[in-house]
Amino acid sequence: MKRLILSLVLAGVALHSIIAQERENEALTFEASFLGDVVSNFKGGIKEGQTGIGLIHLTANLNTDFAKLWKGGNFFIHAHHVVGGHPSEQLIGDIQVASNIDGFTNRFIYELWYSQNIRNVTLFAGLHNLNDVFHVSENASVYLNSSFGISPSLSLNNAISIYPVTTLGGVARWDTDKLSIVGGLYNFGHAFAAENQFNIKNHVFRDGFFSLFEVQYRIKNGDEPKAEFKFGITYKRCANNHAHFTEECPEKSQYSSYFLTDYTFFKSVTGKCLAAFVQTGYSPGKYSYSPFYLGTGVNLKGFLLGNHMDELAIAFATARINHYKQDVSKYELFKSESLIELTYKIPLYKRISLQPDLQYIINPAGAEGSRNAFVGLLRTEIVF
Repeated sequence: MKRLILSLVLAGVALHSIIAQERENEALTFEASFLGDVVSNFKGGIKEGQTGIGLIHLTANLNTDFAKLWKGGNFFIHAHHVVGGHPSEQLIGDIQVASNIDGFTNRFIYELWYSQNIRNVTLFAGLHNLNDVFHVSENASVYLNSSFGISPSLSLNNAISIYPVTTLGGVARWDTDKLSIVGGLYNFGHAFAAENQFNIKNHVFRDGFFSLFEVQYRIKNGDEPKAEFKFGITYKRCANNHAHFTEECPEKSQYSSYFLTDYTFFKSVTGKCLAAFVQTGYSPGKYSYSPFYLGTGVNLKGFLLGNHMDELAIAFATARINHYKQDVSKYELFKSESLIELTYKIPLYKRISLQPDLQYIINPAGAEGSRNAFVGLLRTEIVF
């Protein structure tokens, strides 16, 4: 374990030396980051034990304005490399996934897209992580459990374009100061992930499509947002030739909806902040694997270390989890998996932070026989 973590840190340092001259040319910029989790299952779950995960991000962005080509354009490429274990699968048995960097241990071109801005309209096309645009909560982003990133009523019911594997999609976004309207259409299915390589035939809507529509409304206190409300609906359509009554396509079409809000109760001129969030997801389909989700949390920023960078947060989430009967034609209630997460993000030096994290997971639903689990994580983040 120590060797794994040390090798990942050294890899991050090496990346830093490679891109040290970033920002010299604003037209073409490079960035890299390293995330490393040490995950310990102290009690319950599948078995007690410890494992580690490492994630290296590399990105490059070409701004056509700065390159003096044309106005409003951006070419973006994002590669990542994941190494290490799978704590939820090997130790914990939870289905919501305790570490949000737990993914395929491989190298992927994660994103490759072009965006064009025309006044208050922005268009995206390419390999794209929809969770960068849809279902985004600023206050929930500090938590390490993956459910706070995107509702299980979306991620567990659909093979959608999110970490660790994206797919081809297009997004149109219209923004004003207080209101945004966003629509997206994505290829459905992740068959190419199992092939361990990029295959264009899996990106041409062969198995169907997944679409989203989201409305965002903001209430501002001066230039600062005091509250933000987001409501979204989704629609999945499986192709006629796709096999039905499978876990990926239990029925030909399926709807879902979600709502989330970020609210700031207090923010001082020195950056101290008390904020909260609420997330809900609902998938009313007859064969929904996760028909309902609720998450909520409270965040304290800048209170303990006296600067606005440290963040102490506690949150609760619960998701109803169903499962298939043997004939794969009907779902029945399995259990509701719930969790409490306490986390504290501590800035160390400029772009380096540590984040100790505790999670108590009730009724883990990812592995039969899993017991309530008490889990600890320690995340190291280095941003170059």
